Amino acid sequence: KQKERERERERNMSLQHLAAEQRVDDDRQNNDQAAVGEQQQPTQEELGELLELIPLGAGSEVGRSCIVASFFEGKKNVMFDCGIHPGFSGLSSLPYFDEIDVSAIDVLLVTHFHLDHCAAVPFLVNRTNFKGRVFMTHATKAIFHMLMSDFVRLSARQQPKAKGEAKEEEEDESQLWDAKDLKAAMDKIEVIDFHQEINIDGIKVTPYRAGHVLGACQFEVNVGGCRVLYTGDYSRVADRHLPAADIPKKEVFVAGGRVGESAGAAFDFGRLLGETSGDESRAGVSSERVGEESDDGI
Repeated sequence: KQKERERERERNMSLQHLAAEQRVDDDRQNNDQAAVGEQQQPTQEELGELLELIPLGAGSEVGRSCIVASFFEGKKNVMFDCGIHPGFSGLSSLPYFDEIDVSAIDVLLVTHFHLDHCAAVPFLVNRTNFKGRVFMTHATKAIFHMLMSDFVRLSARQQPKAKGEAKEEEEDESQLWDAKDLKAAMDKIEVIDFHQEINIDGIKVTPYRAGHVLGACQFEVNVGGCRVLYTGDYSRVADRHLPAADIPKKEVFVAGGRVGESAGAAFDFGRLLGETSGDESRAGVSSERVGEESDDGI
């Protein structure tokens, strides 16, 4: 019995020794994986080289929301939203498309159906050399069609009857697009579900809920490990009709919001969102009114 106890003790010691070695190996492997993961995450300096944000609208104004994210010195280009400015008419209400090469845009992502975020889509698709794809959520596409149909009818109704060639040219300029352009845009628009990831030639796109209105979403775009989260209007307060906005992790956060009393206040708000999501994001507020209360609780 004594010999059996000694053998049992030796066996237990051997097992403990093996377990300790295994823990050391596991710790070493985890440390190696963590080091590799840290190396793969882009630094702030690298992000400056990987990503350029170009506001074609809503940079410091309300309306014509349109932000272009250019990755890897223009090798991949994503346009977020494409709206009109409510304070202008005709070509003056459009985003500044002439500041970029529209044909280089790989994909347009529309967050929701309000005019200042989507009413320039038919113009972009049909009256420029845009060649990319267009995505909306199911609800956004359906309501977009209804609102844009009313928009084009009202625009045509408000036009005075032409009297002479000069007047006709003025009318053509003031009406940005017509029903045929809307139909062509609807044929081109593709739909995407919340939390569904799609890969567009190396551009990974995932929409998240944004609250605000039916179908509204935030878009997370991942290109080569550089993650950008873009959202227009959104709400973190749930109600009877819509859940609150999701808070996905991000590297760069671009938001439209009517917040604060100064540019500094807007920056603090962005930093607060980064802390809420549990990561250190580079936060920027792309728009809109400063010093006014938001209609969506932001």
